[in-house]
Amino acid sequence: MLKDVIELQQNSGLHGVLNRHFGRIDTPEHALMAVRSIAKAFLWLTVVAAIAGLILARPTTIIDAIIWAGLGLWLLRRQSRVAACLLLVVVVIPLISWALFFVSHSFYPFGGGNIFIQIAITAMAWRAAYATFRYHGNWKGLQPDSPAQEMPVGRETGI
Repeated sequence: MLKDVIELQQNSGLHGVLNRHFGRIDTPEHALMAVRSIAKAFLWLTVVAAIAGLILARPTTIIDAIIWAGLGLWLLRRQSRVAACLLLVVVVIPLISWALFFVSHSFYPFGGGNIFIQIAITAMAWRAAYATFRYHGNWKGLQPDSPAQEMPVGRETGI
């Protein structure tokens, strides 16, 4: 009963949102929950980016939204490591280009406010990649009775 109360407190309010998106991933269920919540967040970002692209008449924003939607759906449906890594690459490339432009020109003529959103999106993509690798990873590790741990190493084997 006390464990349920503690879990309910950890999953409520702003602390719950932060815990779900950036908390520890201890079990495959936590990993699956993190992947799904981040994929849903990317789908919402897709909607916002598509609307902004239509209002501002920016075709590159609409193309980004289409790519994010495809990768977000792939991530939501299959929990694919490939989709998470591609999403991370797609999100990091504009961040790197912004940094290179900033270093080479020492100012950003377009306002520069978008960099904070880009950093947050990159953190979410990193978390999605981490969660997918944790979801598909080996949770138990090597068992004590496995042959890999019982094999003698070094002088005992004569190798």
